[in-house]
Amino acid sequence: MALAEAPTRSLRPRKRGDGIVKAAVTPAEDLVSRARLDGAVSFVVANAATGQILESYSPDLPQPPASTANALTSLYAMDKLGLEHRFTTRVLATGPIINGRLEGDLILAGGGDPTLDTDGLGALADQLMEAGLREVAGAFRIWTGALPEVYEIDPEQPDHVAYNPGVGGLNLNYNRVNFKWERKGSSYDVTMGAPSARYQPDVEIAEMQVIDRAGPIYTFAAGAKKDNWTVARGALGSGGSRWLPVRKPGLYSGEVFQTLMLFKGIQLRGEILPALDAEGTVIASHESQPLKDVLKDMLEYSTNATAEIVG
Repeated sequence: MALAEAPTRSLRPRKRGDGIVKAAVTPAEDLVSRARLDGAVSFVVANAATGQILESYSPDLPQPPASTANALTSLYAMDKLGLEHRFTTRVLATGPIINGRLEGDLILAGGGDPTLDTDGLGALADQLMEAGLREVAGAFRIWTGALPEVYEIDPEQPDHVAYNPGVGGLNLNYNRVNFKWERKGSSYDVTMGAPSARYQPDVEIAEMQVIDRAGPIYTFAAGAKKDNWTVARGALGSGGSRWLPVRKPGLYSGEVFQTLMLFKGIQLRGEILPALDAEGTVIASHESQPLKDVLKDMLEYSTNATAEIVG
């Protein structure tokens, strides 16, 4: 009987050439064909480190940039503002607070924060409560001058799509209002609100009417101080909700802030007026996350409002 020792090292497999790897990769034409994509299809895949083109399909076919343009927007924002930049929303007083009463105007001053939400406004109201404010003798004003106001991002888009709101220096909830409906017998209970994790305030700046018609599902008309919507009754079913765009983000933010202040017990009533400037004593402030985190979320969720504001 003969015994053999185990080999002292593994044998190197014979090189099979580069062609075996290429043969295992599905050609781009087959990928597009199997996906049964409609319309014109093109793509380019490159090595991010070297720029080497790894695969392409109709690479010279012109295509609209769509959300990929947000990558360039991010680079521009990082260059101009810096990765650690934070957007600040302030509350200003034009007079002293005496025995809980502000003897002057209260100004909600936007700082171009694209991520401000209802909870953020609630945090501002909490700060004012802690500072002892209980009443405002003067006017309530909003300042939106940090950025020019734009009625809508793209006028070619349908009126009702939530990703195409107005934007400006004072924004809230990505400038969307929540339309909620519930069937009650032969009619519907309808609310327009600005919900967040902590608060569920209704708003009056956006109004919805349920109309008996076959179509269109939504119509929109801009009022002087309101967004006027209608919806086709047959499209509603038993209940639900959806976000709709806001065209007057400054007034929307002001109304929600006013509602939260009253909820906290701070008397802030009267018409919301524009502020000519952001001059006054800062009595409350709210900061966004660093720009690097704002941009990360923007790229992940493709939020058009954020891209429009930071760019």
